[in-house]
Amino acid sequence: KDGQFHPVTQWGATPVATDHGPGSVAPLLGLLEDGALAIVGGDEVLASHGTIAALSPAQVRQLGLPPVAPYVLNIQSKGVLSSPSFRFRHQLQNASGVPVMGARRNGVLLRAGSATYTLLDPLFSLIEGMEAYNATPEADIDERFAAWQRLQALLPENALVDRNLKSMNITRADAVTLDLRDDDQFDPVFLAQPRLPSEDDERGEQASPSELLPPAAHQSFTDRFQRFSGAQRRYALSGNWFVMVPETLKNVLGIMREVQQQPAEHRRAFLANPYAHIKDKLGERVPDEEIESLFQETPAFLSARIERLGEWSPKLHAFVAAGTTEWLPPDQQISGSEDNAQGGTTTGKTVAIPTNQGVFKIPQGAITEVVDQLHEARAKGEASINWQGQQIPTDEATTSAFERVRDAQPAEPASEQQNSPTLAPIIKDNIGSLDFVADKRRRASNVGGLPALLQSTLFPHQAAGVQWLQEHWASGSPGSLLADDMGLGKTVQALAFLSWVNEQTAGLEPRKPHLIVAPTGLLRNWEAEADQHLSEPGLGELFRAYGQDLKALAALSGVDRRRRMRDQIRWVLTTYETLRDKIHLFIDVPWRVVVFDEAQKIKNPGARVTDMAKSLDADLTLALTGTPVENSLSDLWCIVDAVHPGLLGAHDEFKASYASPAAANDPTALAPLKEKLEHEPRPPLLLRRLKHDHIDGLPDKHIHLQRRTMPAAQADAYDEIVSKARTKQGEKGGMLEALHHLRRVSLLPRELGDDGLRDEDIAASARLSALIDVLDQIRASGEKALVFVEFLHVQEALIPYLRQRYNLPRDPLRIHGGTPGAQRAAHVNKFQSGNAGEFDLMVLSPKAAGVGLTLTAANHVIHLSRWWNPAVEDQCTDRVYRIGQKRDVHVHIPLAIHPGHDEMSFDANLHRLLEDKRGLSVSILAAPSTTSGELSRLATESLQSQPA
Repeated sequence: KDGQFHPVTQWGATPVATDHGPGSVAPLLGLLEDGALAIVGGDEVLASHGTIAALSPAQVRQLGLPPVAPYVLNIQSKGVLSSPSFRFRHQLQNASGVPVMGARRNGVLLRAGSATYTLLDPLFSLIEGMEAYNATPEADIDERFAAWQRLQALLPENALVDRNLKSMNITRADAVTLDLRDDDQFDPVFLAQPRLPSEDDERGEQASPSELLPPAAHQSFTDRFQRFSGAQRRYALSGNWFVMVPETLKNVLGIMREVQQQPAEHRRAFLANPYAHIKDKLGERVPDEEIESLFQETPAFLSARIERLGEWSPKLHAFVAAGTTEWLPPDQQISGSEDNAQGGTTTGKTVAIPTNQGVFKIPQGAITEVVDQLHEARAKGEASINWQGQQIPTDEATTSAFERVRDAQPAEPASEQQNSPTLAPIIKDNIGSLDFVADKRRRASNVGGLPALLQSTLFPHQAAGVQWLQEHWASGSPGSLLADDMGLGKTVQALAFLSWVNEQTAGLEPRKPHLIVAPTGLLRNWEAEADQHLSEPGLGELFRAYGQDLKALAALSGVDRRRRMRDQIRWVLTTYETLRDKIHLFIDVPWRVVVFDEAQKIKNPGARVTDMAKSLDADLTLALTGTPVENSLSDLWCIVDAVHPGLLGAHDEFKASYASPAAANDPTALAPLKEKLEHEPRPPLLLRRLKHDHIDGLPDKHIHLQRRTMPAAQADAYDEIVSKARTKQGEKGGMLEALHHLRRVSLLPRELGDDGLRDEDIAASARLSALIDVLDQIRASGEKALVFVEFLHVQEALIPYLRQRYNLPRDPLRIHGGTPGAQRAAHVNKFQSGNAGEFDLMVLSPKAAGVGLTLTAANHVIHLSRWWNPAVEDQCTDRVYRIGQKRDVHVHIPLAIHPGHDEMSFDANLHRLLEDKRGLSVSILAAPSTTSGELSRLATESLQSQPA
């Protein structure tokens, strides 16, 4: 300003004047700080033309440089890009399209007529690049392509480019990954290097490598790749796309093409560990770090928990018998086949399943058929089935053991022609040792408040639950377990949380959808609740990954599927069965939040569905279940290992500490576990609230024991069972058989005739008489009831009898294990929409209909048959006793009392046992199911002739 030279160190303290008015030295100081300028003589700086070209128009004005050139660049070509004679032509034009004649350029300074301008990027770099190319044209075609690719990336939106150049999409592949198909085949997918996360990225998210080509061009590449026996240095694809492949990446592609042409077993071996295979083939020619940059184990290998892809094998050694519903000797486990008894897997043709009645040897492929026969026999009230000369009891415990072995089997092949096993993720399962511990993920967010799209008013406990979930998200927690009592609204809390996450991640790249995995019968419920509680657009576009819609998803290539999930779909609904059998559709998608509804579906550490669930890659995993424990504390371990791997250590260590029968029934022994779940992590991993503590205004619940003395014929049938059991004392399996028969005869003392259930049958059964007495009273009061009974043949017989007795306008509705999901929903809607003050009833199976249904139109629940696990029975009651219920709830428990045994009758003994187990339940757990020791005691007490 004073016309004097000032040292560079004083520039910041000196006012600046330019020919155009006041200026600022700030741009130069910033460049000095960045090392982009050289100081000359202490009072001057030297800036390259490229440095000046990178300035903004505002910085140009601050420095008093000539104004920015107001021109558009017109680029033409001479010749074809693939020809050595190719040259660029360029011309500057004004806004009206008139060429700038006689312009002379000296670096960034442009003289046009009498005016001087500053030529900024990208025009400067484009002109420099074209002139450099024309001065030294590239002889190699790849370099000619690369030159235009570099220039093409600089083109401003208003650049004028001739048709030949503009239509060319030239790109260079940086890396490659794999797109897996259902038939053990794969396709390479070109990737572009990911951007590095900026230091000021508040969310801390690092972008994954991006797919290089659009769908049509990728399909074109896939077709061309398979057309040649080896890999190429360049690929000319549809849509005028040209991909250049570096030599080392070409070698990787060549290895993939070679494997593609090999038999299925070789392809599977490659896919099990592609990096190792590529490294072995390339040998010492390429450093390991370069191979890692060329082959990306993403997106097909997203989850850090996946060790490899391979043939999944059952992990029967993970089943725990002691302390569960299996009637097995302590410390005895389900073993593998005779061919591999020590390994705990079913590599042979038979599976040996030990029980207290002996070891049943079942062909691996026949286990499902045996389970079906057990269910059929149970429905008929039969005590056992004969399988190839083996008498297998049909009791709940044995059936459950067979079911778990069935669920651990690999999925069935997609077709008879598919002889090779389907590849599946092999995970670090944390069973024998702790091999995988989840890391926290940095996520910036504002905890508190409810999402803008939530249109329902939450109860205080629900709002607190949403905030607890928000704290998990903000803390970077890998997951959480919401174990609220049935009826407290876990679904609405989850939906509100997902909507809040959408708000927090709006505009965040990469975009990720949510995945909700639920039992088939609850999928429509999720949609209905989303519509009820969230205003438009709700969670965004929904994809139903089940039923007929699943075919559309499976028909897409992996690239197209991931692109659709990223660009269009905001949430996905699927079933546990689909996840188990079609995991390849889900593991290569990065999910924002994965929700496991009724998470007890993944309680079994040896089951395939559990491993598939644990293989998913999600920012956060949320498990919802009102019963975190059904059989033993190992159920709880397995669910926690899915949402927060490592928190409870390895399974075997956890089992030794907490899952022994003594520890499971000792609240003091469980204190460290309670502390770890409810207090140690912040926020705590588990949140469990009970209805009576958290719902103000919930009506009262009344328990009515409907004791009825057995009629003479029923008492005689009971005595006959007791007498026979005494003669068989000491015989293997005699106690089990007696219990089964006592349970059956206490409900139905004789077989039904061909004309079904009659008044005579009701009169002959104490429990059925109690049922009718209660229903008569409910009908007189114009109320509705649910009748839970396990035996299918009893359900079937009740339907016509009850309709005729009460002159109902339609058959009583019925839900059991075979009821399709859509029909379940229709039955629920029909029952719920029935006229108020009008008698109605529904007959249900405890296990099939005891979860996920809201049936608050009824305010009476009748447990006609009892389940060994009181938590399951409570779930059934909670179909009625939940939010939305306005009337007092009455729970009726018919008990058949033998006139001679009185309080030592089977029904009375079982009731005391279940009540004792309810009392053992602690705040974090539902009471585990009945143990073998408890059942043995139940049998002993019920077979005594007189009360003790």
